[in-house]
Amino acid sequence: MIRLILVSGGNSVEHEISLLTLKQVDKAINKDKYDVKSVYLSKDNKFYLIKNKNNKTLNDYKKYPLELIKENNKQYFKYKRKKIYFDYLFLLVHGKGVEDGTLHSYLDFLDIPYISNNVVSSNIGMDKYLTKELVKDKVNTLDHILINLNDYNYEELIDKLDNYPYIFKANSLGSSIGVIKVNNEYEVTLALEKKEGIFLDKVPKNIKIITYTPSNIKNVFIRKTINFFEPCFSIYFLN
Repeated sequence: MIRLILVSGGNSVEHEISLLTLKQVDKAINKDKYDVKSVYLSKDNKFYLIKNKNNKTLNDYKKYPLELIKENNKQYFKYKRKKIYFDYLFLLVHGKGVEDGTLHSYLDFLDIPYISNNVVSSNIGMDKYLTKELVKDKVNTLDHILINLNDYNYEELIDKLDNYPYIFKANSLGSSIGVIKVNNEYEVTLALEKKEGIFLDKVPKNIKIITYTPSNIKNVFIRKTINFFEPCFSIYFLN
């Protein structure tokens, strides 16, 4: 039986979403094939053993502190005098600060095996602009512009926006965080104050945005369809 440890949490604005993912995966995973335990990574980057997945507060997750150790080609978490050996960590973290390759780099340094993308692909995948630039020659993508919020010309930006509405979104946050729909210049100003954004342009009127959420680790996925995007232009903002 494969010894698997689910890792959730981390120093990210998507911290709580990651905890929900852990519950979903733990419920769906095949316990006949995997010996599963769960570990909480706090916002100050410390590991804790999860014994109750229905904790009501984040502090409730911090009752059983762990130390991650690799020695003699074996890896384990140490809780007091107890050693919890495992074969792989299953990374269920979300967002910048963990999912972007930060946690992966740490585990690579310790030579800890994990289930996830590698450091490079994780880092690229969190950067929406860079991802589009890499695939645009082989995959149909929307036109896009990268704006550095610390160095841009407001008048030049407004001149480019002549086909409202637009969708603002941060370049390196999750797919559902900070989405702002703007219909005029005033709303653009409000969106810029939040220092995050994406615009989408030249999209067919009947476009459907499809996301997939695992409901069963084996082979079943839930499909969610969102129909709110109108023709617009794509701009990515860096904080």
